[in-house]
Amino acid sequence: MYIRQANPATYRQVLKEIRQKEIYKLIVDTNPKHMYKFFRAILQLQMNDYRYHYMFTTFDIETFDLEDFKYNSVNITAFRLVDVEDKRVSEKLAQMEKFQPIGQSILNRSGIIQAESALMFDSVYVFAKGLAALDQGHVLKPANLSCELEHPWEDGLSLYNYLNTASLHGLTGHIEFTEGRRSGFKLDLLKLKREQLQMVGQWNMGQGVNITDPAAFYESSVNNITLIVMTRAEKPYVMVREDKNLTGNSRYEGFCIDLLKSIANQVDFNYDIRLVPDHMYGVYDPESKQWNGIVRELMDKVSSWLLIPLPESECDARSLIIHSPARIILLEKRFTAAGVDLLLVRTDFQLSMRWK
Repeated sequence: MYIRQANPATYRQVLKEIRQKEIYKLIVDTNPKHMYKFFRAILQLQMNDYRYHYMFTTFDIETFDLEDFKYNSVNITAFRLVDVEDKRVSEKLAQMEKFQPIGQSILNRSGIIQAESALMFDSVYVFAKGLAALDQGHVLKPANLSCELEHPWEDGLSLYNYLNTASLHGLTGHIEFTEGRRSGFKLDLLKLKREQLQMVGQWNMGQGVNITDPAAFYESSVNNITLIVMTRAEKPYVMVREDKNLTGNSRYEGFCIDLLKSIANQVDFNYDIRLVPDHMYGVYDPESKQWNGIVRELMDKVSSWLLIPLPESECDARSLIIHSPARIILLEKRFTAAGVDLLLVRTDFQLSMRWK
Protein backbone atom coordinates (compact mmCIF):
# COMPACT_ATOMS: atom_id res chain seq x y z
CA MET A 1 0.00 0.00 0.00
CA TYR A 2 1.34 3.41 -1.02
CA ILE A 3 -0.15 6.44 0.77
CA ARG A 4 0.57 10.03 -0.25
CA GLN A 5 -0.87 13.34 0.90
CA ALA A 6 -1.32 15.99 -1.76
CA ASN A 7 -2.90 19.36 -2.46
CA PRO A 8 -3.80 21.06 -5.76
CA ALA A 9 -0.23 22.36 -6.09
CA THR A 10 1.28 18.86 -5.82
CA TYR A 11 -1.31 16.73 -7.66
CA ARG A 12 0.92 16.35 -10.74
CA GLN A 13 4.01 15.50 -8.72
CA VAL A 14 2.27 12.82 -6.66
CA LEU A 15 0.51 11.32 -9.69
CA LYS A 16 3.81 11.22 -11.57
CA GLU A 17 5.38 9.24 -8.72
CA ILE A 18 2.43 6.85 -8.76
CA ARG A 19 2.81 6.37 -12.50
CA GLN A 20 6.54 5.66 -12.15
CA LYS A 21 5.80 3.06 -9.47
CA GLU A 22 3.25 1.48 -11.86
CA ILE A 23 0.40 1.70 -9.36
CA TYR A 24 -2.90 1.38 -11.18
CA LYS A 25 -5.52 1.15 -8.42
CA LEU A 26 -6.02 4.41 -6.54
CA ILE A 27 -8.36 5.54 -3.74
CA VAL A 28 -8.74 9.31 -4.02
CA ASP A 29 -9.97 11.38 -1.06
CA THR A 30 -9.82 15.08 -1.89
CA ASN A 31 -11.89 18.20 -1.46
CA PRO A 32 -14.64 18.25 -4.13
CA LYS A 33 -13.88 21.87 -4.98
CA HIS A 34 -10.39 20.78 -6.12
CA MET A 35 -11.61 17.79 -8.10
CA TYR A 36 -11.39 19.48 -11.49
CA LYS A 37 -7.68 20.18 -10.85
CA PHE A 38 -7.13 16.52 -10.03
CA PHE A 39 -8.92 15.48 -13.24
CA ARG A 40 -6.78 17.89 -15.23
CA ALA A 41 -3.59 16.41 -13.74
CA ILE A 42 -4.76 12.91 -14.72
CA LEU A 43 -5.30 14.03 -18.31
CA GLN A 44 -1.99 15.89 -18.50
CA LEU A 45 -0.09 12.79 -17.36
CA GLN A 46 -2.21 10.49 -19.60
CA MET A 47 -3.21 8.34 -16.64
CA ASN A 48 -6.69 7.79 -18.01
CA ASP A 49 -6.53 4.51 -19.91
CA TYR A 50 -7.98 1.08 -19.17
CA ARG A 51 -5.17 0.12 -16.77
CA TYR A 52 -6.15 2.69 -14.15
CA HIS A 53 -8.97 2.30 -11.63
CA TYR A 54 -9.89 5.33 -9.51
CA MET A 55 -12.09 4.93 -6.43
CA PHE A 56 -13.32 8.38 -5.35
CA THR A 57 -14.63 8.96 -1.83
CA THR A 58 -16.66 12.03 -2.81
CA PHE A 59 -20.44 11.64 -2.94
CA ASP A 60 -20.63 14.22 -5.73
CA ILE A 61 -19.02 12.33 -8.61
CA GLU A 62 -22.15 12.82 -10.74
CA THR A 63 -21.84 16.60 -10.52
CA PHE A 64 -18.47 16.64 -12.32
CA ASP A 65 -17.85 16.75 -16.04
CA LEU A 66 -16.46 13.32 -17.01
CA GLU A 67 -16.57 13.91 -20.76
CA ASP A 68 -12.79 13.45 -21.12
CA PHE A 69 -12.94 10.06 -19.36
CA LYS A 70 -15.89 8.42 -21.10
CA TYR A 71 -14.22 7.12 -24.24
CA ASN A 72 -10.87 5.66 -23.16
CA SER A 73 -12.03 2.82 -20.88
CA VAL A 74 -10.67 4.28 -17.64
CA ASN A 75 -12.26 2.72 -14.54
CA ILE A 76 -13.99 5.18 -12.20
CA THR A 77 -15.94 4.05 -9.14
CA ALA A 78 -17.62 6.11 -6.43
CA PHE A 79 -20.54 6.20 -4.01
CA ARG A 80 -23.50 8.55 -4.04
CA LEU A 81 -25.71 9.61 -1.15
CA VAL A 82 -28.57 11.23 -3.09
CA ASP A 83 -30.52 8.87 -5.32
CA VAL A 84 -31.71 11.26 -8.02
CA GLU A 85 -33.67 8.45 -9.64
CA ASP A 86 -35.97 8.28 -6.59
CA LYS A 87 -39.29 9.93 -7.44
CA ARG A 88 -39.60 11.43 -3.95
CA VAL A 89 -36.21 13.09 -4.34
CA SER A 90 -36.99 14.52 -7.77
CA GLU A 91 -40.28 15.93 -6.47
CA LYS A 92 -38.55 17.67 -3.54
CA LEU A 93 -35.90 19.15 -5.82
CA ALA A 94 -38.56 20.42 -8.22
CA GLN A 95 -40.36 22.14 -5.34
CA MET A 96 -37.12 23.70 -4.09
CA GLU A 97 -36.33 25.06 -7.55
CA LYS A 98 -39.60 27.02 -7.59
CA PHE A 99 -38.43 29.15 -4.66
CA GLN A 100 -34.98 29.93 -6.07
CA PRO A 101 -34.28 33.37 -7.57
CA ILE A 102 -33.98 33.42 -11.35
CA GLY A 103 -30.49 32.35 -12.40
CA GLN A 104 -29.58 30.97 -8.96
CA SER A 105 -30.41 27.28 -9.20
CA ILE A 106 -29.56 25.00 -6.28
CA LEU A 107 -28.55 22.43 -8.90
CA ASN A 108 -25.46 22.72 -11.05
CA ARG A 109 -25.35 22.11 -14.79
CA SER A 110 -25.52 18.36 -14.23
CA GLY A 111 -28.93 18.67 -12.58
CA ILE A 112 -27.60 16.91 -9.45
CA ILE A 113 -27.70 18.44 -5.99
CA GLN A 114 -24.45 18.24 -4.02
CA ALA A 115 -24.33 15.98 -0.98
CA GLU A 116 -23.48 18.84 1.40
CA SER A 117 -26.57 20.81 0.35
CA ALA A 118 -28.74 17.69 0.59
CA LEU A 119 -27.46 16.94 4.10
CA MET A 120 -28.14 20.52 5.17
CA PHE A 121 -31.71 20.23 3.87
CA ASP A 122 -32.25 16.94 5.71
CA SER A 123 -30.79 18.36 8.93
CA VAL A 124 -33.24 21.26 8.93
CA TYR A 125 -36.03 18.87 7.91
CA VAL A 126 -35.36 16.53 10.86
CA PHE A 127 -35.01 19.46 13.28
CA ALA A 128 -38.35 20.90 12.11
CA LYS A 129 -40.03 17.51 12.50
CA GLY A 130 -38.58 17.16 15.99
CA LEU A 131 -39.80 20.60 17.03
CA ALA A 132 -43.28 19.87 15.65
CA ALA A 133 -43.45 16.59 17.57
CA LEU A 134 -42.23 18.25 20.75
CA ASP A 135 -44.75 21.06 20.40
CA GLN A 136 -47.58 18.54 20.23
CA GLY A 137 -46.51 16.91 23.49
CA HIS A 138 -46.33 20.03 25.66
CA VAL A 139 -46.04 23.77 25.44
CA LEU A 140 -42.59 24.96 24.43
CA LYS A 141 -41.00 27.51 26.73
CA PRO A 142 -38.48 29.49 24.72
CA ALA A 143 -36.02 31.28 26.98
CA ASN A 144 -33.05 33.54 26.49
CA LEU A 145 -29.83 31.56 26.72
CA SER A 146 -26.24 32.72 26.91
CA CYS A 147 -23.64 31.38 24.50
CA GLU A 148 -20.99 31.87 27.18
CA LEU A 149 -22.69 30.20 30.13
CA GLU A 150 -23.29 26.46 30.31
CA HIS A 151 -26.97 26.61 31.12
CA PRO A 152 -28.86 24.10 28.94
CA TRP A 153 -32.32 24.72 27.58
CA GLU A 154 -34.77 22.84 29.77
CA ASP A 155 -36.60 21.43 26.74
CA GLY A 156 -33.33 20.48 25.03
CA LEU A 157 -33.24 16.89 26.29
CA SER A 158 -36.84 16.33 25.21
CA LEU A 159 -36.07 17.71 21.75
CA TYR A 160 -33.01 15.43 21.52
CA ASN A 161 -35.15 12.42 22.35
CA TYR A 162 -37.66 13.34 19.65
CA LEU A 163 -34.85 13.75 17.11
CA ASN A 164 -33.41 10.39 18.13
CA THR A 165 -36.73 8.68 17.36
CA ALA A 166 -37.13 10.32 13.95
CA SER A 167 -38.01 8.06 11.02
CA LEU A 168 -38.57 9.83 7.71
CA HIS A 169 -37.38 10.05 4.12
CA GLY A 170 -35.17 12.92 3.00
CA LEU A 171 -32.98 13.80 0.04
CA THR A 172 -30.28 11.46 1.36
CA GLY A 173 -32.64 8.53 1.78
CA HIS A 174 -34.13 7.01 4.90
CA ILE A 175 -33.31 8.94 8.08
CA GLU A 176 -33.25 7.43 11.54
CA PHE A 177 -30.89 7.58 14.50
CA THR A 178 -29.41 5.15 16.99
CA GLU A 179 -27.96 6.73 20.13
CA GLY A 180 -27.64 10.04 18.34
CA ARG A 181 -25.88 8.64 15.26
CA ARG A 182 -27.54 8.14 11.92
CA SER A 183 -28.24 4.53 10.98
CA GLY A 184 -30.15 2.58 8.39
CA PHE A 185 -28.99 4.65 5.41
CA LYS A 186 -27.58 3.32 2.15
CA LEU A 187 -25.07 4.39 -0.46
CA ASP A 188 -25.34 3.66 -4.18
CA LEU A 189 -22.21 2.26 -5.84
CA LEU A 190 -21.55 3.93 -9.20
CA LYS A 191 -19.19 2.90 -11.98
CA LEU A 192 -18.32 4.59 -15.25
CA LYS A 193 -19.81 2.13 -17.68
CA ARG A 194 -20.80 2.38 -21.33
CA GLU A 195 -19.80 6.02 -21.44
CA GLN A 196 -21.88 7.03 -18.40
CA LEU A 197 -22.08 6.51 -14.65
CA GLN A 198 -24.41 3.68 -13.73
CA MET A 199 -25.44 2.15 -10.42
CA VAL A 200 -23.88 -1.30 -10.03
CA GLY A 201 -24.49 -1.97 -6.34
CA GLN A 202 -25.39 -0.64 -2.91
CA TRP A 203 -23.88 -0.42 0.56
CA ASN A 204 -25.70 -0.39 3.88
CA MET A 205 -24.62 -0.73 7.50
CA GLY A 206 -26.25 -4.12 7.98
CA GLN A 207 -25.12 -6.09 4.92
CA GLY A 208 -22.17 -4.10 3.63
CA VAL A 209 -21.61 -4.00 -0.13
CA ASN A 210 -24.10 -5.74 -2.39
CA ILE A 211 -23.03 -5.84 -6.05
CA THR A 212 -26.16 -5.88 -8.22
CA ASP A 213 -24.26 -5.88 -11.52
CA PRO A 214 -21.17 -8.11 -11.11
CA ALA A 215 -20.58 -8.11 -14.87
CA ALA A 216 -19.68 -4.42 -14.69
CA PHE A 217 -16.40 -5.32 -12.98
CA TYR A 218 -15.51 -8.08 -15.44
CA GLU A 219 -16.61 -6.61 -18.73
CA SER A 220 -13.88 -6.09 -21.26
CA SER A 221 -12.66 -2.52 -21.20
CA VAL A 222 -10.15 -2.96 -24.00
CA ASN A 223 -12.46 -3.52 -26.95
CA ASN A 224 -11.46 -0.21 -28.52
CA ILE A 225 -7.75 -0.69 -27.86
CA THR A 226 -5.16 -2.61 -29.84
CA LEU A 227 -2.81 -4.56 -27.57
CA ILE A 228 0.73 -5.23 -28.71
CA VAL A 229 1.59 -8.91 -28.20
CA MET A 230 5.32 -9.67 -28.23
CA THR A 231 6.54 -13.20 -28.96
CA ARG A 232 9.22 -15.22 -30.79
CA ALA A 233 9.01 -17.97 -33.38
CA GLU A 234 8.94 -21.45 -31.83
CA LYS A 235 7.51 -24.47 -33.65
CA PRO A 236 4.74 -25.57 -33.38
CA TYR A 237 3.48 -22.80 -31.11
CA VAL A 238 4.35 -19.68 -33.11
CA MET A 239 5.38 -20.02 -36.75
CA VAL A 240 5.83 -17.55 -39.60
CA ARG A 241 3.91 -18.45 -42.75
CA GLU A 242 5.90 -18.79 -45.96
CA ASP A 243 3.52 -16.64 -48.00
CA LYS A 244 5.26 -13.26 -48.30
CA ASN A 245 2.06 -11.52 -49.42
CA LEU A 246 0.42 -11.92 -46.03
CA THR A 247 0.25 -8.94 -43.70
CA GLY A 248 -0.62 -8.28 -40.07
CA ASN A 249 -1.52 -11.14 -37.75
CA SER A 250 -2.25 -13.44 -40.70
CA ARG A 251 1.52 -13.86 -41.13
CA TYR A 252 1.60 -16.15 -38.10
CA GLU A 253 0.16 -19.55 -37.26
CA GLY A 254 0.50 -22.16 -34.56
CA PHE A 255 -1.06 -23.40 -31.35
CA CYS A 256 -0.44 -20.19 -29.37
CA ILE A 257 -1.67 -18.05 -32.25
CA ASP A 258 -4.94 -20.00 -32.40
CA LEU A 259 -5.29 -19.75 -28.63
CA LEU A 260 -4.72 -15.99 -28.70
CA LYS A 261 -7.27 -15.57 -31.48
CA SER A 262 -9.87 -17.54 -29.53
CA ILE A 263 -9.31 -15.49 -26.36
CA ALA A 264 -9.54 -12.22 -28.30
CA ASN A 265 -12.84 -13.29 -29.87
CA GLN A 266 -14.36 -14.17 -26.50
CA VAL A 267 -13.06 -11.19 -24.53
CA ASP A 268 -13.45 -8.80 -27.50
CA PHE A 269 -10.16 -6.99 -27.97
CA ASN A 270 -7.81 -6.26 -30.88
CA TYR A 271 -4.16 -7.21 -30.93
CA ASP A 272 -1.03 -6.80 -33.03
CA ILE A 273 1.51 -9.67 -32.98
CA ARG A 274 5.18 -8.71 -33.17
CA LEU A 275 8.36 -10.78 -33.09
CA VAL A 276 11.03 -9.71 -30.63
CA PRO A 277 13.99 -8.27 -32.63
CA ASP A 278 16.76 -10.29 -30.91
CA HIS A 279 14.74 -13.55 -30.86
CA MET A 280 15.43 -13.94 -27.13
CA TYR A 281 13.07 -14.73 -24.28
CA GLY A 282 15.06 -12.57 -21.92
CA VAL A 283 18.38 -12.89 -20.10
CA TYR A 284 19.62 -10.65 -17.32
CA ASP A 285 23.14 -9.22 -17.76
CA PRO A 286 24.65 -8.70 -14.27
CA GLU A 287 27.30 -6.31 -15.64
CA SER A 288 24.96 -3.92 -17.43
CA LYS A 289 22.09 -4.76 -15.07
CA GLN A 290 19.79 -4.91 -18.06
CA TRP A 291 17.42 -7.45 -19.55
CA ASN A 292 17.20 -8.31 -23.22
CA GLY A 293 14.64 -10.10 -25.35
CA ILE A 294 10.93 -10.18 -24.61
CA VAL A 295 11.51 -9.13 -21.01
CA ARG A 296 13.19 -5.91 -22.18
CA GLU A 297 10.27 -5.14 -24.47
CA LEU A 298 7.84 -5.51 -21.58
CA MET A 299 9.90 -3.39 -19.18
CA ASP A 300 10.20 -0.65 -21.80
CA LYS A 301 6.41 -0.84 -22.26
CA VAL A 302 6.80 -1.61 -25.95
CA SER A 303 4.50 -4.58 -25.43
CA SER A 304 1.18 -4.90 -23.63
CA TRP A 305 1.12 -8.71 -23.48
CA LEU A 306 3.70 -11.46 -23.82
CA LEU A 307 3.04 -14.68 -25.71
CA ILE A 308 5.76 -17.12 -24.71
CA PRO A 309 5.78 -20.62 -26.19
CA LEU A 310 8.23 -22.28 -23.80
CA PRO A 311 9.37 -25.70 -25.05
CA GLU A 312 10.47 -28.34 -22.56
CA SER A 313 14.15 -27.46 -22.92
CA GLU A 314 13.43 -23.87 -21.97
CA CYS A 315 11.27 -24.82 -18.99
CA ASP A 316 14.28 -26.03 -17.06
CA ALA A 317 14.91 -22.39 -16.23
CA ARG A 318 11.64 -22.57 -14.28
CA SER A 319 10.75 -19.06 -15.40
CA LEU A 320 7.67 -17.77 -17.15
CA ILE A 321 6.95 -14.20 -18.11
CA ILE A 322 3.31 -13.13 -17.81
CA HIS A 323 1.22 -10.00 -18.39
CA SER A 324 2.58 -7.79 -15.59
CA PRO A 325 4.56 -4.68 -16.56
CA ALA A 326 8.18 -4.72 -15.42
CA ARG A 327 7.74 -7.78 -13.20
CA ILE A 328 9.32 -11.18 -13.64
CA ILE A 329 7.18 -13.95 -12.15
CA LEU A 330 8.91 -17.22 -11.34
CA LEU A 331 6.65 -20.24 -11.53
CA GLU A 332 7.51 -23.74 -10.44
CA LYS A 333 7.72 -26.30 -13.21
CA ARG A 334 4.65 -28.16 -11.91
CA PHE A 335 2.51 -25.04 -12.41
CA THR A 336 3.49 -24.65 -16.06
CA ALA A 337 2.73 -28.33 -16.58
CA ALA A 338 -0.68 -27.95 -14.97
CA GLY A 339 -1.41 -25.07 -17.33
CA VAL A 340 -0.69 -27.17 -20.40
CA ASP A 341 -2.83 -30.02 -19.08
CA LEU A 342 -5.74 -27.63 -18.76
CA LEU A 343 -5.34 -26.12 -22.21
CA LEU A 344 -5.28 -29.51 -23.91
CA VAL A 345 -8.45 -30.91 -22.37
CA ARG A 346 -10.82 -32.23 -25.07
CA THR A 347 -14.25 -33.80 -24.71
CA ASP A 348 -14.18 -36.02 -27.80
CA PHE A 349 -11.00 -37.91 -26.92
CA GLN A 350 -8.50 -38.27 -24.12
CA LEU A 351 -5.16 -36.54 -24.46
CA SER A 352 -2.56 -36.06 -21.78
CA MET A 353 0.63 -34.06 -22.12
CA ARG A 354 2.78 -33.31 -19.10
CA TRP A 355 6.22 -31.82 -18.77
CA LYS A 356 8.27 -34.14 -16.61
